[in-house]
Amino acid sequence: MSLEYEITTDGTTVWVNSSDGAIARFGKNGIDIHCSLGEMVEFGTQCLQCTHQPTTVDDWRAFQDGMLKHHGISVSDGFMPKRFKKEANGS
Repeated sequence: MSLEYEITTDGTTVWVNSSDGAIARFGKNGIDIHCSLGEMVEFGTQCLQCTHQPTTVDDWRAFQDGMLKHHGISVSDGFMPKRFKKEANGS
């Protein structure tokens, strides 16, 4: 089943919401990539890839990889938190 999704950001935090509910968040203090609501009910699990420490540009790359791996969603660098853009561009 393919879910529709939307990616939003306020420049600090990134949220990925599917037609089945919230599935991911990238913030200052961690990554949360979760199953869809239907999968949570069916399989009884929530977390697919979660961390709980201050995030870095390497964590951003891990978030992008995890979203592609777990949900088939490509999160572009256009959503990258502002605090990483200078480092990611090699400036």
